[in-house]
Amino acid sequence: MAYEEEKKMLHVAYDALNGCCFGGELQKPALCVGDDTVMPHGVFAHYSPDIPMWVLPHAMKDAVESGDCGEVDPETGLLTGIQLAAGDCICLNADALPTGTRGGKPRFYWMCEELLHEMVHQHCQVNGIDECDPETQWHNERFRDEAEAHGLRSSFFEDMNGWQRTEFADETVAELYAALPADLRKALLNKKMREYHVNRGAVFAD
Repeated sequence: MAYEEEKKMLHVAYDALNGCCFGGELQKPALCVGDDTVMPHGVFAHYSPDIPMWVLPHAMKDAVESGDCGEVDPETGLLTGIQLAAGDCICLNADALPTGTRGGKPRFYWMCEELLHEMVHQHCQVNGIDECDPETQWHNERFRDEAEAHGLRSSFFEDMNGWQRTEFADETVAELYAALPADLRKALLNKKMREYHVNRGAVFAD
């Protein structure tokens, strides 16, 4: 499966962010990194057994076919034997993420930032919060409030699905950094981004 190493990194980042930003309340979903040009930077989906697999972005199909999400009936295309958080899945689109450093941010930083955005959607789904219109993907004020309560800053753009644009709060970066192993700390922050957050008040563990 493509991007296998980044998928492993994603699992570590999920555990760290779950502890830092959600008090460990979230149950880990299936996680995948794939190349799907029709998908945005990332997506959170909650499956049920009556969803045909062919309606999913193909990066998510990879997760299903690998056994991360469940099994597929070859005749109907329906998921069976749902596993891991009752069929939740977060998938990041590798095509939409920078291959190196963009805007000063390393690729793993972008991945973690997008991952936390999707984790907010997962939190909302678990807690029955209607934060996003499923048809238009309009992110409403409830999404903004939950995002800002769980480690993100949110900006409003009327032509970009409301409060969809998010970025790490400075203290979140410091907490995530402290929770990661040494190799992923290096992947998360370069000198420029560390200085940026320090200048905004972040205090790092080393």
